[in-house]
Amino acid sequence: MAQPQDLQAHIDHLPSLPLEETIQEILRLVPGLTPSVSPAADRLITHDNYTGTAHLDKLGKLYLQTGSRCIAEHASLATRLSYLPLDALFLELYERSDDIRNAAITAGTATEPSYEGQGCPCCSGEPSAVILMGFADGESLYFEEEEYRRLWGNVESVGTRLYYEDGDSKRRVCMLMASKEQVGELMERERGAMAML
Repeated sequence: MAQPQDLQAHIDHLPSLPLEETIQEILRLVPGLTPSVSPAADRLITHDNYTGTAHLDKLGKLYLQTGSRCIAEHASLATRLSYLPLDALFLELYERSDDIRNAAITAGTATEPSYEGQGCPCCSGEPSAVILMGFADGESLYFEEEEYRRLWGNVESVGTRLYYEDGDSKRRVCMLMASKEQVGELMERERGAMAML
């Protein structure tokens, strides 16, 4: 019988997988995770099928990066939809972690870290802040404007994100968010068109 793999080593390996495999591995992993907290108030996780303890924020960062990969890699519509259940799973996991962390700080078994001089946790991409504030929800449904227009024409998007690429004020990027229903309907139309061939 094979020895169980170290949880942190498994999480560290996941970014090297193809996008769809990364999503499926995270989907398989998250429901079995148990959050805890260190005396320094670090968010930790364990899993019955793995040895050791891992850092929840490393997995949270992977979740955020995987959503961004859907955009950067122009993932298929099916891959983008397969990512969506992660939003609720990570929110629930971070809510449980937050409850445990706050209780430990209140009880004096963990020390609240100082955030002085670190700036806005959401702006700096801290997974706990981004996830708990809902800023990562639907990440996989953002499309570059040209791609969105090619797929849906002038149909109004459900969200917009504007930023300057690499801080260059001359290279503005517009991302448009499709709804889950838009993506599902387009997939149905594409399947219908393929069946007609």
